[in-house]
Amino acid sequence: MLKEGVCVALSDILGQGIDVHRCAAARALGAIGAPTSFGTLIKALLDEDPDVRADAAEALTKLCDPRSADPLMQSLIGDPCCEVKLSAITTLVHLGHQDVVPWLRRIAVSRDEEIAWDDGEFYGGGWDDWLDVQIAAIRGLADLGAEDGVPEIVAALEDENSQEITSHVVSALLRLGTPGLTALEGLFSKGNTKLRRTIAAEIGGDTADAEIEKLRSRCLGDKSAEVRIAALIGLNQSDANDDRLEAFFDDKDADIRKKVLELAGTRHPEATRLCLDDPSPSVRTAAFAVIADSPQLFEREGFGQVLRAGIWDKATAAAKAVVAWARVAGEQALPDLEKFLNNASYPVVFRRGVIRALTCLDASATGPLAAAAADDDRQIRLDALTALAGKATATGTWPSAAGDVLLAALAGELVAAPVEEKSGESSPIDDEAEKASASRQALPDDAISKASEPDGVEAGRADGDEAGLRGNAGGSVSTLQTILSPQEDKGATNDNSPEVELTEQDRKFLEISKQRAIRKKKVALDAPVAPHNDVRRFAARLLGDIHNDAVVVPLVEALKDSDRDLRHAALESLTQVGDGLGGLPHETFEALTPIVADSDIELRMLAVRAIGLVACECSSAVLHELIEDENPHVRLEALRALDSRGEISAGVKACLKDENTGVRLAAAKALAKHYGRDAIDALVDFAFFADGTHRSQASRLLAGIAPEQAAGRFMSVLADESQKRMWLVAIEALGELAPHFDLEQEHAAA
Repeated sequence: MLKEGVCVALSDILGQGIDVHRCAAARALGAIGAPTSFGTLIKALLDEDPDVRADAAEALTKLCDPRSADPLMQSLIGDPCCEVKLSAITTLVHLGHQDVVPWLRRIAVSRDEEIAWDDGEFYGGGWDDWLDVQIAAIRGLADLGAEDGVPEIVAALEDENSQEITSHVVSALLRLGTPGLTALEGLFSKGNTKLRRTIAAEIGGDTADAEIEKLRSRCLGDKSAEVRIAALIGLNQSDANDDRLEAFFDDKDADIRKKVLELAGTRHPEATRLCLDDPSPSVRTAAFAVIADSPQLFEREGFGQVLRAGIWDKATAAAKAVVAWARVAGEQALPDLEKFLNNASYPVVFRRGVIRALTCLDASATGPLAAAAADDDRQIRLDALTALAGKATATGTWPSAAGDVLLAALAGELVAAPVEEKSGESSPIDDEAEKASASRQALPDDAISKASEPDGVEAGRADGDEAGLRGNAGGSVSTLQTILSPQEDKGATNDNSPEVELTEQDRKFLEISKQRAIRKKKVALDAPVAPHNDVRRFAARLLGDIHNDAVVVPLVEALKDSDRDLRHAALESLTQVGDGLGGLPHETFEALTPIVADSDIELRMLAVRAIGLVACECSSAVLHELIEDENPHVRLEALRALDSRGEISAGVKACLKDENTGVRLAAAKALAKHYGRDAIDALVDFAFFADGTHRSQASRLLAGIAPEQAAGRFMSVLADESQKRMWLVAIEALGELAPHFDLEQEHAAA
């Protein structure tokens, strides 16, 4: 059989090849796991090269043959290489070889003098593996249930010169029966906070051992809050209904009370309700959060007023309270929520909570969220737009009011641009623009003033009951009211609107708008971006989550805009919509084609990706041309697009020698996927390309196609002395392929 022939060839190399080939052969034999290679690997434990011995020992670990116990015991004691010792310990423990226990006890404490060690390892390489060997010995004692090794494990922990092994020691002692637990109790009594916390954390979840539960109780009653929290987490994992949990709602430490609320608040609604009067703002915040997540557990007469009173708490607590109140009060909360949101004097963290509260309501919250999307504060704008996108996607229906708002934002109707803005991108941000941005930062996280309750809000605002759908500081009014009103024509606009005189703030925004924003997935909240640009760009990003034909045309229209960042966001969303819909309409091809020649490489890449979603002959022709583009990123996108369309041609084989690594790998995967056995020769050559740079990837691809056929090619290389330079590639490839031989035969038989 081929596998036997491979093992014979590899065994010969392991016995008499050069060192690098011997190492590779040992690893390959271990991967194959054939019993016939046992003798060769045992002999390799005595190889002159420590790397070969280490690889042979690891291969024996994978074979896990009981006959290897005695030779590996000799390697553990007599071989100075720590890697060999690690593999020996792993195999001996897995075999349950009890004769290794006395040696593990000695290794757990120190470098025993009767064991060979490479004393020059540290000085030669700057590091040795002693710590790894010690940890392996400690774990091995626990795996073997060697209770007589407890004293040595404790001694290792108490050694003042030892490195950090606390968690390994505690974990081992927990598995070593009564002697281990007795030792842990002693360590707990005299240990510092770090050790006690580690013990509490390692006890972990489910356990039926009474002694361990006794130790857990000590941890739960520890003087340190850190230890109690660790024990509390373990207790919750062990038994969420344990009676001991409820006592922590009255713990003296606020962090404990907060943690138990997060872990068990929904299981103890009465205790959670009482936490609303807790002296700690963080605890009250946690209580409101629990109620907001599960309001049905707290429905009782008058409780809504209790929650509403929490709105005048510290801002962080109030932000959670307003969400909880909205979940309980429902639509009745809408008028007050709108007034809260419109009051710019409130801390931003609270107003953000109001936005989350509005997301709990139905479509009636769309108007207030639309108004907030035009807010002066950037965080409020982005949160409101995100909430609208969530509503638009959650309903699953179109048209929707929330979706109309996002389309209006994309069109520039939500926040109008200053009328004197000129197209193009020019001067950098000046100091005045930065100051303008800084002046709009969030107010401090302080208590919400009761003087600013809804009535006070209305009295303090000139437009108290207006919808608040304002544009920029220049006072331009959005046409969004038309969009949200079903009685009016959505396409109507006011062409006779008077010219607006620019204010000083408008001029500052003009300077800001000329700047390129950070083009990343994550939006920088402190970036000084003009509101009208900010809203359009972010709306373009969010529309990518709405997989509906209705958003395709507006996104395509945005590709014609002079704002490069808007085009980037729109193009990225267009690809997401196309992915969700399973393709883009043919009409988008004409708009995408010019972008392929754009100077911005990111726009080009996105355009190629989008063209791949347009199923037509023209797009296929463009993609096949682009796999020869001068830019590797464009070539890669074109390859991926052709792959997803199943249009990989034989010409793609040339990409296997592309100068770019990503392009080469993409071509290899595509050929394997679409050509199968017909791609074997090309993939074998690819494995040898550039001195075997991609031998692992090529071997894995070949293993999924026809491992035996591919192995024949690699075996022919091993039989040719003139190709010895490529033997390393062939050896490693065979190690990858041989384990799949039987699987291929099973598939053929089926």
